Amino acid sequence: MLIPLSAGLLPGRMPPSHSQATIYGGETQVLLNRLHETVKQVGLEEIQILHNRANCQVYVHSQSLFQHTESGEVFQFAASSDLNLTRNRLSEVRSVYDSEQMAEFLLSGTAPRARKSHPPCN
Repeated sequence: MLIPLSAGLLPGRMPPSHSQATIYGGETQVLLNRLHETVKQVGLEEIQILHNRANCQVYVHSQSLFQHTESGEVFQFAASSDLNLTRNRLSEVRSVYDSEQMAEFLLSGTAPRARKSHPPCN
């Protein structure tokens, strides 16, 4: 399910591979809404959230906020003091996170703990 945060995005369009981050975990509509509202507050209009319930994957796509290496192991998160997001200050987190932990990061600015295994879908 694709949630465009700006009117210009095309529903159903997959993010390009060079800027796609995969977050494993049980996602809920409430959590997607929290992500949606959080990124709206900080004006990151290009973010797309794609949830594939068939394989329990959540894709968060943004040229500015999320980037990953070819191996897919390094994520770069933006963090700031106001709403905990900025395009300038980046820190690397070397793991894969579930969507609830990503929402926690987006809301608090605190890097989530890594999950070692794929959690069940909700």
